[in-house]
Amino acid sequence: MAEQGRTGRKVLVIGFDSATFDVIEPLVADSKLPTFARMMEGGAWGRLRSTVPPFSAPAWASFLTGKNPGSHGIFGFFGPLRGRFRREVTSRLTMRGESLFGVASRNGRRVGAINVPFTYPPEVIDGFVLPGFMGAAGLRRETATHPPGLLDEVRGRLGSYLPEVDTLPFFFTDEKEELIEKFYRVEEQRKQATLYLMDRYEWDLLTAVFISLDRVQHFFWKYMDRAHPAFDSVLAERYGGVIHGFYEFLDTALGEIIDRAGEGTTVVVLSDHGAGPNTKMFHMNVWLRQQGLLRLRPISYPLWRIRLPAILYKLLSKMGVRYFTTRRLFPGLRGGNWKDLDPRKAINPYKVIDWARTRAYGGSLAEQAIYVNVRGREPEGIVEPDGEYRKVCEEIERGLLALRDPQTGEQVVDRVYRKEEVFRGEQSGSSPDLIVRAEDYGCKLTDYIYPRHLIETERWHSGSHREEGILLVMGEGVEAGARLDGAKIVDVAPTVLHLLGVPVPEAMEGRPLEEAMTPSYRAHHPVVYEERGVAATEAREEREAVSEEEAEEVRERLRGWGYLG
Repeated sequence: MAEQGRTGRKVLVIGFDSATFDVIEPLVADSKLPTFARMMEGGAWGRLRSTVPPFSAPAWASFLTGKNPGSHGIFGFFGPLRGRFRREVTSRLTMRGESLFGVASRNGRRVGAINVPFTYPPEVIDGFVLPGFMGAAGLRRETATHPPGLLDEVRGRLGSYLPEVDTLPFFFTDEKEELIEKFYRVEEQRKQATLYLMDRYEWDLLTAVFISLDRVQHFFWKYMDRAHPAFDSVLAERYGGVIHGFYEFLDTALGEIIDRAGEGTTVVVLSDHGAGPNTKMFHMNVWLRQQGLLRLRPISYPLWRIRLPAILYKLLSKMGVRYFTTRRLFPGLRGGNWKDLDPRKAINPYKVIDWARTRAYGGSLAEQAIYVNVRGREPEGIVEPDGEYRKVCEEIERGLLALRDPQTGEQVVDRVYRKEEVFRGEQSGSSPDLIVRAEDYGCKLTDYIYPRHLIETERWHSGSHREEGILLVMGEGVEAGARLDGAKIVDVAPTVLHLLGVPVPEAMEGRPLEEAMTPSYRAHHPVVYEERGVAATEAREEREAVSEEEAEEVRERLRGWGYLG
């Protein structure tokens, strides 16, 4: 085992993307999750409030920076709409604010990061970085890790290391045995890589994130949940236990990692958001078109009427082609809009919108939001930024809150947030204008242009996100049995730094969760803050920027996860 960290205070952070106590607590009560039970009995724990909306991109960035999206600038997997009517993939270089790892490193702590989102391209720290899923496409580069060549070292040790599961071939089928096996294989490799690297390198702070639980819950919720409209009792016999089984697998992995870290290590376990059923799709751009707020270019109407993309996809499916994108089918194509054609749904909506007559448009699925086509901000904005802007927002909010599901007669949208309600900071100018919560995120907003129906039953992406994730802390100085109700994801980074004995930057908006600690620990370890201006200037160019090829691979992965139509 690697030597004790240079400070003697060690913190292990394990992330389980989308983990929820709604699943964990019944399994703990049934003695299925002994490691979680040990942490809940011997440590402090509670439901962790995520970002609004509760999606991975803004949430993990808030974990890393201790800031809200209005400060760090990550509102989804894509940045603002630019002149080419194409939204660029976000990365660490997009994120504003010093990271938890950067703060710890410049304060003399050795840091390790494994599969943490928004760590690609990797920053230069005292330690190592094996980047997270948004950097999976770039891992072919030797410089994709820090130090360079780390991935080759891990693969040489383990024989294989897969950064992510390609889920797109399994999206529109109920034959998912192969997908299940891949999820287990990827996370087993993640565990083995974590065990190897925590032995190989000296560390004071080690963070590893297991992503696949999020995908498992997206794909398999309908097989577990009898109340889901897509529930099938026959398929439930095959797949009804997949989600519970995966929690049990991760519980075992967590136990192995904690045991390897050794006594004296403080353990923090969190999720970026929670999970729950996703029963409906609400096609926001279709609604905006019905309200006269969004217009399509005339050339787009023939595609809408004959639904060419969907017909082409179905035809090829019958021929045995499980899925494709034009980039895969015709890799030699260059230029034009061909690479934006996804036969499952439609072409890139931004390419067919008539911007000169459009006042508002839907954001991506990971944003659950609406943008106003503001003059001076959007490439061809037409809405004046003052009084007209407010009128458009009010019109949309009234219309959404009055919307009823034609099948049930029930209200669809239960909350519309104005940007200033949830985002604060100098990056707020790039944020969506309205964030929409539909049926507590159980009805997801899409940016699809062409569906015939405004609201549809969701049959494939049957699990979605919820605002309450998980947080558990265990170790010396932690109050056993303490509840952390009210904790926010921006509080995690300050808490970890405090546990490390590192001054907390005043620029971080979260607070150290002192209620997790014993009175004696608080008395002997008061929180120390670092004044603004002390922090090192952010170095943004340690690694070359994300290439267009890498960005296109990320887009393709997002299609497979259901985040990109």
